[in-house]
Amino acid sequence: MNTAWFRDSSTRLRIFLLLTLLLLSTSTLHSQAQVYTTDQLIQIGRDVYKQGDYVGASMFLFAYIQKQPALMSNNPQFGAQVQKAYQFSLDAARKAWNASPKQSAGSTNIPNLGSSTQGLSVPPPLDIPGINPKTQVPPK
Repeated sequence: MNTAWFRDSSTRLRIFLLLTLLLLSTSTLHSQAQVYTTDQLIQIGRDVYKQGDYVGASMFLFAYIQKQPALMSNNPQFGAQVQKAYQFSLDAARKAWNASPKQSAGSTNIPNLGSSTQGLSVPPPLDIPGINPKTQVPPK
């Protein structure tokens, strides 16, 4: 095999750059994540909260709180409402987890494992300003 072409430093550099570019382009294709806008975060959080999916609600509401600290402090009434809904969701998810029977790795499936919301109080309201609760769409 003739390897004289590989001894040239400019050829090695080109091959290195080509392989690096190939590696970077393929790794970014597999590592893309969904990026939500702040409006999407609060709307999805509100929707799953109203459906009783408190794990999902706590994730989306936490993301909203972290992404919009200024809005949370500029509108204290709304901020308090979001914070209460987040705390309720977090408490509900923790309570359901703690109340569920723990499974060992080899045991059979138990129906409704971790989905119990027994003993929880009524969730506090989560109203988003500017969204019509009947149509779920912001006014134009």
